[in-house]
Amino acid sequence: MDSANKTFFIMVILTIICFGITLYQFFNPKENNEISAGESVASDKQNNTIAESQNKFILKTDSEPISTDIIYENNKLKVIFDSTKGEISNILVKTSENKSSDIVRGNGDYNALKLKLGSWKNGIDINTLFDEDSIYAFSNEENKYTFSCEFSSGEGADEIVYKIEKIYTFFDDENVFHLEVKLSNNRNKTMRFDSSSNVFSLGWGPSLGENEKLNERYDMFKYLSNGKIVTINSKNKLFKGTNGSASFRKSLKDSWIASDSHYFTSVIIPDGNEYDCFFDYSKSLDNLYYCGFSLISNKSVINTGFSVYCGPKSAKILKKYDDFKNDTIYLSKTELSKISPPIVWGLGNILGWCLIVLYSLVKNYGLAIIILTIILKALLSPLMINSMKSSQKMRALQPKLSELQAKYKDKPEMLNQKTMELYKKAGFNPMSGCLPMLLQMPFLFAMYQLLDRMFELKGANFLWIHDLSMPDALITFGFTIPLLNINSLNILPIVMVISQILQSLLTPGMESNPQAKMMLWLMPLMFFFFFYNVSSGLVLYWTVMNLLGIIQQLIMNKTLTVSPDNDKLLHDVKKKKMK
Repeated sequence: MDSANKTFFIMVILTIICFGITLYQFFNPKENNEISAGESVASDKQNNTIAESQNKFILKTDSEPISTDIIYENNKLKVIFDSTKGEISNILVKTSENKSSDIVRGNGDYNALKLKLGSWKNGIDINTLFDEDSIYAFSNEENKYTFSCEFSSGEGADEIVYKIEKIYTFFDDENVFHLEVKLSNNRNKTMRFDSSSNVFSLGWGPSLGENEKLNERYDMFKYLSNGKIVTINSKNKLFKGTNGSASFRKSLKDSWIASDSHYFTSVIIPDGNEYDCFFDYSKSLDNLYYCGFSLISNKSVINTGFSVYCGPKSAKILKKYDDFKNDTIYLSKTELSKISPPIVWGLGNILGWCLIVLYSLVKNYGLAIIILTIILKALLSPLMINSMKSSQKMRALQPKLSELQAKYKDKPEMLNQKTMELYKKAGFNPMSGCLPMLLQMPFLFAMYQLLDRMFELKGANFLWIHDLSMPDALITFGFTIPLLNINSLNILPIVMVISQILQSLLTPGMESNPQAKMMLWLMPLMFFFFFYNVSSGLVLYWTVMNLLGIIQQLIMNKTLTVSPDNDKLLHDVKKKKMK
């Protein structure tokens, strides 16, 4: 059995073993094992609190069901409420060209800013306690939306009446809003609804971040801890061994939690009270993800607040909310701008500003990308020309270098000495070909990261492309090709690969170099699969760069063959060979 067959056989065996373990875990679920690893882990065990509460609590709110949707909208956000639960079901962020991106989506009984009495894991979801069409009474005063309800437990002298108020306050032309949560009872008793020390838990979810086809990065949380951003996702080692019920808590103060998508972020910022922080991936298979805060308090009257940011991961916009205040909220040193770090030492941010300026002139981001690519190519052309000239000189010297290598193959020190002498006589610097390429790399990386992260491309169209932040799917298949992850016909990556091959074919000496000849086909193939499902704005940039490279190569091939320096170099080499 050859090595390839052995490798395949081992892979098959491992796959069968993994599949068997998965089936065993699925049909034999273990008790959820909360994680410590330096974290403060929730120790609440499942109890019958909710079942018992169904017999103990009586709804006292007398409200009529709301027949129309409750919606708040400004120039930045559109917020849709689930009126029966007093929760947000959807949040849409408005992007360029009058389009919106749905970055917070409710799912059945799971909405955003979901309130539970007690801990997140075992606390009471009051919507499950009462068989009523409307639990909350609703009132609206300008940009303030209030949902309130009352319920009681006990009878006669032992009756305790609880009141909950959720007050959402919005602001014109802002990406932030404020939620005030008020809890109280008429008996001056400490709020305890389960075995934990938490008064309530506020879950920020469930499907946070846009579920992009580019790649599903929306199940990622970040939190600020001691001025540093910590990233949490479903594959984090802290969730190891939890069998999918990945929920843990960490005590935090002066912090926030963010949920990231590719272009947008959603952040919940608590006030200065003492909270536990939790993350919940227990329903990740249903695309339900929650993070949030659990309040710790012994008071009978609770009045606490949370500020929420929903918007682009743009450093310019986020920096505005590093320090922000008005009559309702006060944000100080939130460090939200850290969510969007500088692109390649800030170079990408400068290029992004240039792209926005060009867009303001031509009113199309596709055209703006092309113009910026042409400008960059023109600025980098002197470096590229030097690199091409250096390659041409190197090819002219190659016969003489081969002679030296054959003559001094057993004398490496002498070979190096003679090689340097040859370079000196020819006036050739071996670093002259590498340095120009190295100087270009920061610009290439900056443009790559910029176009991969630039939220302004959301919904922007160009020619047949409907959204420059998505692949340019001309035809969508009803299936996905296994392993290749291809489910649509994307034209732009194909044009990009063809242009890359043409540029390589035009490079002198390509056919005579076996390694270069192999890379001629290998590199375009790798680029094809790497770029096939990325944003079309990024592929457009790379395609235009290739096309400009073809034009530049054609010009250089013509001019270098008649270059006085090159002719002199070739003449000197031939003359030395004749001697």
